[in-house]
Amino acid sequence: LDDTISLPLTNRFVVLGWDLSQHTRQSQFLISAGGTFCFSLLYGYLQELISVDLCNRKLGLFLAAAQFTGYTILSYFFSKLG
Repeated sequence: LDDTISLPLTNRFVVLGWDLSQHTRQSQFLISAGGTFCFSLLYGYLQELISVDLCNRKLGLFLAAAQFTGYTILSYFFSKLG
């Protein structure tokens, strides 16, 4: 075991192998939200790259924009439920 870890395992916040427990909750949220946004953009870009190159589509970033718009609308409605 690593003796340098001072926090119990239940209080640790580890994302992709990085321990974010030492950051404030606001920083943890911003890092997590920013990472989710960046991975979503990367996923959309790769999805469009495949669809444009393999399927000979003409509209670039259409799927990513539609997906982002859908997630935005759904998150707004789900935030109003609670």
